[in-house]
Amino acid sequence: QRELISLSYSKWSILMREYSSELSEINNLLEKKTKKYEKMATTDQLTGLYNRYKFTELFNSEYRTMKQRDNHMTLMMLDIDYFKIVNDKHGHNVGDTVLLQTSNILLKYLRNVDIVSRWGGEEFVVLLPTATKENGVKLAEKIRESLSVYDMGNGLKITASFGITEVKVGD
Repeated sequence: QRELISLSYSKWSILMREYSSELSEINNLLEKKTKKYEKMATTDQLTGLYNRYKFTELFNSEYRTMKQRDNHMTLMMLDIDYFKIVNDKHGHNVGDTVLLQTSNILLKYLRNVDIVSRWGGEEFVVLLPTATKENGVKLAEKIRESLSVYDMGNGLKITASFGITEVKVGD
């Protein structure tokens, strides 16, 4: 009877190790898929920037931090001027390039703590935690200047309009 119990336990132990290994592989695959789908759900496919959904989530988190720490927080919106004309005259591939280059220029000037998102077609929104409105205006001017002199290809230059506001408790 002891021998039978020992043999049964040994086989059970082997099966558990096999199932545990299988379960671990399945969990790893699920984790990879989850990360893939999370990225798809939170980023803009073209620019790789956060999308509106993720930006809103991060804004709410930063807003709570701003209130707790009594920090400044500034919001910047950027809209590429006459973007429809770019698409109509040069084609959507060029329009996509303009959006990508604009994203790259934004990222070049932002800090690691800043949050940037593609808000709509040619609209971007940037959250500047701990920044005053004056800091946001200075940053917007640097970005505006950089965009206006950048060659998007074949001599194409763009301009952008900006809106800046300092976020206040209760906004």
